Amino acid sequence: MLQFVPAIIMFIFTVAFAGVFLIPATNVTMKTPVLSFYWRGFWIFLAMICAISGSANTLLMAQMPVEHTAEYAQIGIVGAFIGFVILAWVHLAGKAAILAAKRVFVKSSPAVLPDRS
Repeated sequence: MLQFVPAIIMFIFTVAFAGVFLIPATNVTMKTPVLSFYWRGFWIFLAMICAISGSANTLLMAQMPVEHTAEYAQIGIVGAFIGFVILAWVHLAGKAAILAAKRVFVKSSPAVLPDRS
């Protein structure tokens, strides 16, 4: 039983830190649904990375062979996180560029006078 005490402590810290990452995802509201989606996704991915890392270390402390499985899961989730952040940046920057272009072209277009014939 004494060998599982460090694993239990590590599990408690893992749950606590993953929970801390979920606080901004649930308590902060954004103006638009798209921005809210990316905000929540960002924090949920960070919580998942924390949970996978902590669970791998917890199982290693309990002397279970999980080195390769945890490494592959961590590589996959970090790669997905990077892809998610890049997708969010491209999406939001593209929407902002389109909105700015629309405003510039609407202001610079010549006024059309009504035909009074």
